[in-house]
Amino acid sequence: MDWLKLTEHTIVYFLVTVAVSTVFALLFGPLSLESSNLLEQHLTLWSAGWVASFCVLFLIARSREKPGLLYLVLVVIISKCMDTLIVSFLIDEFYVPPLWFVEAPIVFSAVLLAYLLVERGGSNEISRERRS
Repeated sequence: MDWLKLTEHTIVYFLVTVAVSTVFALLFGPLSLESSNLLEQHLTLWSAGWVASFCVLFLIARSREKPGLLYLVLVVIISKCMDTLIVSFLIDEFYVPPLWFVEAPIVFSAVLLAYLLVERGGSNEISRERRS
C-alpha cells in the first residue's frame, strides 16, 4: 500500500468534507433553527456531506490502478479520526459527535457505492483494459 498516496487522499477527503460541511453550516446554521426543525437541518447537512464524500471517494477510487474497498475505508476512518482529534483539541476535551451512529452508515454507503461503481462499472481506463 502506498502510504504517501493514502495520506494525500485522506487530506483531500478531509478538506473537501470540512469545506462542504462548513458552507452548509453557515448557510443553514443558527439563523435557520427558528424556521426549520432539527431533523430537516441534519438531513440537509448529511445529504450534502454524502454527495461530497461520494464524489471525492469516487474520484479517488477511479484514480487508483485497483480500486480497493479497504483503501477507501482507511481514507474515511483516518479522516474521521483527524476530525475527532482536531475538534477535541479545539474544545479541550475528547469529543465524539452525538449522532455518529447515524453518520457512519451514511458515509460508508458512499464508500460502498463509489467502490462498486468503479469496480463493477468499469469507470476507469484500467478496468476497461482488464476486461478486454
